[in-house]
Amino acid sequence: MVTCLITSVIPGQGLNVSFLGCSKITIPVDHLQCHSTTCLELNGKLKVGQKICARILWDTISRSQEPHLN
Repeated sequence: MVTCLITSVIPGQGLNVSFLGCSKITIPVDHLQCHSTTCLELNGKLKVGQKICARILWDTISRSQEPHLN
């Protein structure tokens, strides 16, 4: 488990969070603990600047220091 900082709440889509101050992570709505498919109640429960605990399922790290186009 890691501690993340919420940087934006996107109703119906999920959350954008920051981890370790430099990693930007998107948490899709289907990975959040809400029971509706749209998660419209996210704005009431989660606020920008709030810290949450999260589990990182995977990370894609480049092995090269060259800039990549994704």
